[in-house]
Amino acid sequence: MPKLVCDKALVGEDVGYYTIEGFDTGEYSEIPVSDNPEYGFEYDLSALAPGSYEVRAHACNSWGCSLASSPLSFIVPEKLSTPINLSITFG
Repeated sequence: MPKLVCDKALVGEDVGYYTIEGFDTGEYSEIPVSDNPEYGFEYDLSALAPGSYEVRAHACNSWGCSLASSPLSFIVPEKLSTPINLSITFG
């Protein structure tokens, strides 16, 4: 499953959650801090519709949110077609 991830926050920074902008919802998606020690957050991309995306992230806590990250552009490809004409062959 494809995931959008970022590096862990710097030691001593009190990040409560992250937000992601750019999924054409007109709203920010609030993402919890990851339990994985390698990442700040992990966001499942498998449900995204095919198309082009440009996203940015913000680290947030009770005092507000950071400036936006550098943008990341990516393309979600069309779904693969279903295999057809399954058969058994002897030769």
